[in-house]
Amino acid sequence: MNLKKNFIYPLVILLSVLLFFSNNVLAKKVYVTCDPPKGQRYDFEANDKEWKQIKDGFSGSHPTFFYDDSKPEELKTHWPAANPLGIDPKEIEKIVSGKATEKILTINDDLIESIQTGGTNTWITRLYPKKGIGVFLRHGYYLDETLYFGAVYKSNCNFKTLDNEASEDNSNNEDRDIPVKNFDEYSLIRTQVTKGERDGGFVCRLQNYMGIESENKLLAGIDFIFTLDGTGKNNPDNQLPRYIIGLSGTVGNYESPESFIIKSGVISLEINGGFFSFEKYDHELADKEFLDPNLYSHTYFLAFDKSLKANVVPFGQAMNILLQMSFGADVYLNFLAPDPYVEKRRVLEEEIEFYRFKLEFQEDKKEEVFACLSRPTRKDLLF
Repeated sequence: MNLKKNFIYPLVILLSVLLFFSNNVLAKKVYVTCDPPKGQRYDFEANDKEWKQIKDGFSGSHPTFFYDDSKPEELKTHWPAANPLGIDPKEIEKIVSGKATEKILTINDDLIESIQTGGTNTWITRLYPKKGIGVFLRHGYYLDETLYFGAVYKSNCNFKTLDNEASEDNSNNEDRDIPVKNFDEYSLIRTQVTKGERDGGFVCRLQNYMGIESENKLLAGIDFIFTLDGTGKNNPDNQLPRYIIGLSGTVGNYESPESFIIKSGVISLEINGGFFSFEKYDHELADKEFLDPNLYSHTYFLAFDKSLKANVVPFGQAMNILLQMSFGADVYLNFLAPDPYVEKRRVLEEEIEFYRFKLEFQEDKKEEVFACLSRPTRKDLLF
């Protein structure tokens, strides 16, 4: 589509020019706090073939930025999600982590400029120390090309130069010495998508397997299901419209068509530097009618309707995961091994390993996958 080129080509030219002129380095530590950004967003819906201009902003959110001259190519950012209801920021952070690292394009006494990309999204940050303001640009598109968007936001910002003892938040467990096995190249990828709609409800199920022949036929799998009962007929508790989220993961050795040796079923998802765990989900043994118990040991379930206010945070987390995945963000599956649920024993710390798999889909199924994942985030919530 010509519109797609109109988004991408000017960006390439812009970045080339910016990189050419980014020679002035600001030799100090700078901490920046900004007011809640306000601005305009422009959406182009491919189906309607029309532009929509929308007032947009991040009420209740105070973005912060940290520059350290010991890492002159990086700008650490923390952009919390909008919080108009005044919810505890720690609870908001559980839904979506606002922390990121942007690449410096230009830095001098007049301008700090950086860029961050994730999937089909691009952020450009421009901070003006002498004027005390920040300007933020964002643009991107859905992978299925149904929506293109661009936005510009502005804020008043406070700039503070810090001494050498000042530091950012380093609570990222960098001192951990647990082995991590990373995998991102596979000899086998199988993807199956199931979706459907009826009576105002829908189902999206994604089953994906990734195998590595050279690692003793190591196989990682994920089974994700997201459903909405729009009528509430299948909600025995109160007959309210209800969402059900199910997630199962596994890693093990595929010995033969009849034998799969499970190493782990404990999973977290890693997206754009944020880690999402599922401790608030119901953790149950694999249901033979739902999952193959020879492949999966346990599964996680979460029900959400208007009465289940305690599940607001994990439900919001799930919606955020879907949204980021539908934009094509890099996703990693993290498994803990040995798995105490599989081993049925206490696991010693010195035994623990982490398996980290980059989630890849079957090439000819990608369009179907992203269309399925974007469906729940584009349907009006019933609450």
